[in-house]
Amino acid sequence: MPKAEAINCEKSSNQIEEQGKGISKFADKVVKDIAGDINKINSQIRLDLLFIIDITCSMDFYLDQVKKDIFRMIFNIQKECAWIELYLGFIGYKDFNDLDLGEEYINIDFTTDYEYIRKNIEFVKAQGGGDISEDLCGALELGKNKCWKGKTKLIILVTDSPCHGKKYHDLSGDNDDNYPSGDREGRNIEDYIKFFAKNDISLFCLKINETTDKMYKIFAEVYNQNKNKKSRSKFVLEEGKKLIDIVTRNCINMFQYRENIKF
Repeated sequence: MPKAEAINCEKSSNQIEEQGKGISKFADKVVKDIAGDINKINSQIRLDLLFIIDITCSMDFYLDQVKKDIFRMIFNIQKECAWIELYLGFIGYKDFNDLDLGEEYINIDFTTDYEYIRKNIEFVKAQGGGDISEDLCGALELGKNKCWKGKTKLIILVTDSPCHGKKYHDLSGDNDDNYPSGDREGRNIEDYIKFFAKNDISLFCLKINETTDKMYKIFAEVYNQNKNKKSRSKFVLEEGKKLIDIVTRNCINMFQYRENIKF
């Protein structure tokens, strides 16, 4: 992704360091909020947690720290919330250029085999891309097709680039979006946002830069318009200066537990 790389390379080392610190707080926040009231639940609960991560070249500044915190979060949940039945999935996506070259996206189905997850994620590199916009639509399609069975269902989305389609961004350069009309395969990305909302799958989107602002605004509107009124699921966007500082307070309240259990 030549232009995106050039933009990112202009960042000062201090800015990169500050963003890295934001990543480091991510796992701690998730685990703390999940563990906060977990002792009030008297039965085993399945949690489906899917990471959807942009692994194109422009993510090179952030990917190693993201991976480290994924591993730490898994370890801490295992340690502090052993009675949760934790199922993890991972999708690492790029763009159409990579698919055309015969590369497949990383797509790990939900599993309780944490060592398998670790080994597959550990050696992921930030490579490929093309224009600034990426095939997020393809990644969300893979996410939709997962076998969602959890009492609570969460997606954590990390990207520094918008999806294809001028509707979702204000980029204007020659190499910003090779598919300004939208997804190359004719898919509507909003259909996947609607699916997550209607099926009580919370969507936590983590902002890295302003290029995703327009996309996330549309996602939030679509999600909230299609969310079940009684659902505890939610759309969350962290808009602070830190790279990843997700707000998960009251996360435990999203668990779909048995009706006779009341906090």
